Amino acid sequence: MPITLDPAPIVLPDGFASRRKRFTRAETRALVEFGKLEAGKFELLQGDIVPKMGQNEPHVFVCSLVADLL
Repeated sequence: MPITLDPAPIVLPDGFASRRKRFTRAETRALVEFGKLEAGKFELLQGDIVPKMGQNEPHVFVCSLVADLL
């Protein structure tokens, strides 16, 4: 029997989004230079520093097969 979960809504405090730090390319470059981030191991997406997903050999192989089929 399938179970349906009804997640509770996430309520953020007023002004939360405005207090969030959005990094720039210059700031992330400085973090790499100071050794706080490892180059090539993260992406900067809309001001957020996000760890890159690792791609192992089978993953790359299957992605290339799918791309060829498209």
